[in-house]
Amino acid sequence: MSDPLRSLATALGAGNLSQAGTHARRVLAAGGRDVELPELLGALAAGLIGAGQPGQAREFVDALLQITPGSATAANLAGALAEGEGRGDEAIRWYREAHAANPGYRGALKNLARALRLQGDYAGAGPLARQLVAEAPEYAGAWLELGALEQALGRLAEASGCFEKALALEPDSTAARTGLAEILDWQGDTAGALRVLADAPAAADPEAHLLQARLIGRQDPAAGRTRVESLLAEPVTPWVGSRAGFVLGGLCERLGDYPAAFAAWQQANDLRRRSFDANAHWEFAARLEAAYAADDSKLPRNPDADPRPVFIVGMPRSGTSLLEQMLAAHPRIHAGGERPDIGRIAGILDWPGSELEISPQQLQSLAAQYLARLPCGDALRCTDKMPMNFQYLGLVAQLLPGARIIHCRRDPMDTGLSCFATDFADPALAFSDDLEQIGQFYLYYTRLMKHWLEVLDLPSFELDYEELVAEPEPLLRRLLEFLGLEWAPDCLHPERVERAVHTASHVQVRQPVYRHAVGRHRNFATYLGALREILESRRGDA
Repeated sequence: MSDPLRSLATALGAGNLSQAGTHARRVLAAGGRDVELPELLGALAAGLIGAGQPGQAREFVDALLQITPGSATAANLAGALAEGEGRGDEAIRWYREAHAANPGYRGALKNLARALRLQGDYAGAGPLARQLVAEAPEYAGAWLELGALEQALGRLAEASGCFEKALALEPDSTAARTGLAEILDWQGDTAGALRVLADAPAAADPEAHLLQARLIGRQDPAAGRTRVESLLAEPVTPWVGSRAGFVLGGLCERLGDYPAAFAAWQQANDLRRRSFDANAHWEFAARLEAAYAADDSKLPRNPDADPRPVFIVGMPRSGTSLLEQMLAAHPRIHAGGERPDIGRIAGILDWPGSELEISPQQLQSLAAQYLARLPCGDALRCTDKMPMNFQYLGLVAQLLPGARIIHCRRDPMDTGLSCFATDFADPALAFSDDLEQIGQFYLYYTRLMKHWLEVLDLPSFELDYEELVAEPEPLLRRLLEFLGLEWAPDCLHPERVERAVHTASHVQVRQPVYRHAVGRHRNFATYLGALREILESRRGDA
């Protein structure tokens, strides 16, 4: 092993990724092709991706792909890089390539199953996760992935069984304990979740430590705050530091320490500041306004007008989760949760731009696929509460002409603050990292919704969060009438509904309806000037 390569190996062994990167660049610049180089580059790239720094890993993944073309390891890392940067479809392609290059590579198969699951393709992920368990029942990672899939499908008993098997194989697996604890948390059993985590080596796993702090903070925000601050006192990755900052901010807010709360959220957002192009969003809105004008008679449509789909749209944090939880209490409604399918269909069709070329038969086929993944059973209405579907309502009108739209609205300042204070990992919500960007996105959203409501013939119902929490019964009665359903008193008690909720509001929707989130922004008025200025401009100057 050459001296530069030995320095690279030493830095990796010491966990100094920055120094390892410097040495790796020197080796590559010198044209090094030592036999040990691919393994070390792979370890460096994997370490950077795992540390939440996919951008810094890109050059080493590219080098590995050049040095070892056709390598399953290189393809797998390319998939992890794409996934870390939010390019889910590209990640799936790389993972498929890695699996094809080496069918026995467990990591590639597990990653492929996970990527499909995270894209909402449970039908594609299921056989792969079960194949992995069948081929490697002694592999804890296989049970972890199958457990995560069952969890996503709402089969919580099956998910718990998988996590328990993973824990039996690896008693120190904090991932398995965290999975079990999350299920108990989703079910409202905070005490049970804490018991599961009690024996976890949390100090060795910041994620488990953070989950413990969050759970403890439910009952004792001061104790939770102390635990998060102790975590942040130690060196952590930017990813963990950001997640911890969001938890800390929420705990400080509950304690009435609003300056500390906002400072924690600001730091959390600064640690993961992502790219957001406001101009691109305005251009996208203009394209949609041109494509979908008042006269849409030339637009092809699916000849089947299935009346079951109900799309709940609006800004994130506008009350969509609460509303769906209320509707889930109705015996004739199936709550589908946040589904990525419409956005994926838009990508398949290269939409917008293809709205005139799509055939009715193609729309019919895609709609059938969408409905197959939205298991309605004997329900008369099935909800899809992906808030960001507000961008795709023109496509929805062509794809599912029998659908109904529920538009959730909330005070823009409360909505903006709530977005800023929420740990959104989804790259599509990158606007939430900055107050000015939130303002720009809010104006983009209102512009599009105004257009859709003017030109589309889809039945729509506009609902204000403030009215929903103040006087829920009259509003819900009108809404159920709009949906063609009879009144169900259980809709007034979302806290009694037993279902897995996977959104940032999963704790709130398990509580009786409350009003204290109305006017939340007033406690932070001093810090929200940038947001207020953009919103009051009524323009999207970017």
